[in-house]
Amino acid sequence: MRTRSPRLALLLGFCLASSVWAQTISDPFAEGRRLFEEKKYEEALAKFRLSLEYLPHDPTILSWVGAAQMSLSKYAEAEQSLTEAVERGGTSYEFFELLAASQARQGKWDAALATVKRYREVGPEAERKTNEAKLKNLEVALNLEHRAECLRSEPPAQACAEAALEAAWRVGTQDPAQSATFAQIWLSQGVSESDATRKAELLSRAETASRTWLAAAPPAEANRAKIFLGTTLVRERKFQEALPVLEEASKAEPGNCSVKLELARAYLGQENWAQVKAVATEAIACKPDEPIGYFLRASAEFGLEECPAVVKDGAEYLKRLPPGKEEPKFVKYCKSVLDTQRAQADQEEYKKQMDRWIRQQLEDGDKAVEETLMRGRKKKPPEKDSSKSDAKTGATPPKANTP
Repeated sequence: MRTRSPRLALLLGFCLASSVWAQTISDPFAEGRRLFEEKKYEEALAKFRLSLEYLPHDPTILSWVGAAQMSLSKYAEAEQSLTEAVERGGTSYEFFELLAASQARQGKWDAALATVKRYREVGPEAERKTNEAKLKNLEVALNLEHRAECLRSEPPAQACAEAALEAAWRVGTQDPAQSATFAQIWLSQGVSESDATRKAELLSRAETASRTWLAAAPPAEANRAKIFLGTTLVRERKFQEALPVLEEASKAEPGNCSVKLELARAYLGQENWAQVKAVATEAIACKPDEPIGYFLRASAEFGLEECPAVVKDGAEYLKRLPPGKEEPKFVKYCKSVLDTQRAQADQEEYKKQMDRWIRQQLEDGDKAVEETLMRGRKKKPPEKDSSKSDAKTGATPPKANTP
């Protein structure tokens, strides 16, 4: 039998010991990951901590400890574990993302944003470039969550919320969900803004966000993005651009009353009265309690010079508004037109009746009546001198105001 050299025996012994040691570490770590995937976070955390007994400062094991603690809502402990993982040389994006999340859950917004900034400084260059979109989305998400927390405070911290929103917008995003959030916020603020310059800026942002949302939206979200884009374009008075967008959205959702109202507004901007009336009528049919449908149809009827219909829809519009609201000017105008027409019709009818009575008297042969009537129709009553004082009161009658 050949004798084994002392050096070879030592090497084989070292390799065997290393294999047993590695297995001792890897078994609880692998078991911990399996338990984590099964959402058994307490058991997984125990296995990860067991692994740390063999490698107390390993960044990867520490990051899994932090992940388990995050899943158990132990955010302060998770922050401590993940901070150590980073300080011990962990440069993976996931380490920093988890650390920022643990800080955000504790309301440490500045610390979370500082963590993102630090990754940009120390993360491997190739990995940073690969994860640039994720980094932006993370930074935007942190700022938007910060904004939400500002608004949840009592009373709402408006200045804090506006600062966080502006910071998120400056970062920029191509994420459809975040773009949808921006589109809704900017449109809402733009509609309610009274300053013309600021209003234009907010609506322009809403348009940009809506277009980004539409470009990246999954099929199930695409029509909703179109609705927001079309609505924004209408508010910007870009009616020609809005029409094809809203027409497509209306075809995709024929039962959506809100889309019909926006489409009617777009046609109104183009002064396509017939289309406004048709679409507004559809909107009224599916949402009869919405006042704006009657207003839009009355506007179209005014353009079509249908004053009786204008007055009728104007009344329906006003009936659905809170008490004390004033009716639109064009409805008042139509009322005055109809009043004038009725007065003229009454005068014409009176003349016709008088003529018929006169002819009847003439047919009866009453010459005296004939002469009296004909003389009365030809004779013009004398004009009263308004400059003279009233004989009984001595007062001078007031002069008519100049229209």
